[in-house]
Amino acid sequence: MTKNLAVNNCVETAENRDLRILGLYPGCIKDINAVDNFSEVDLYFAIDYIGGFVWRCEHDMADERMPEVDLTEQQFALEYLVYQTTRFGVELPEPKLGEHVPVTESYRAWFKFFSNHFKHGLTNEQWGAYQRAKVRGEDVSAFMPSGHWTDLLEKKAPEKKLK
Repeated sequence: MTKNLAVNNCVETAENRDLRILGLYPGCIKDINAVDNFSEVDLYFAIDYIGGFVWRCEHDMADERMPEVDLTEQQFALEYLVYQTTRFGVELPEPKLGEHVPVTESYRAWFKFFSNHFKHGLTNEQWGAYQRAKVRGEDVSAFMPSGHWTDLLEKKAPEKKLK
């Protein structure tokens, strides 16, 4: 799952400062090649993990349960991962310097598809069996969602041509 994904405090340097475009700069991801080769499901779990980490830290800082920390590199990593979903057909605009990767209807459908399945569709027993099979390198196809994430996209009615 995310075993090859290391999230650490990274240091901005003069060499990487100009390349720091949200969606393109990997932030704290150490093994970019591993991420670039993630399966669609592994990418979902990585986004869920880092997104949860950033959310929890921001929540705890706001409630003063933890000291203020700079999560910039983790945010870069999260948006890099989100932009990687374009490999699986998610429609996202090209990243631009100084702009966050926007959450599109396409991305929402993609994330919701996997989140609904893995967080609400599997029983605790199925989840445990999936994790064990994944760690052992066994076939996990029985635990995959049926259908396709694009099934969640709102279907637009065809435009009527005026005569």
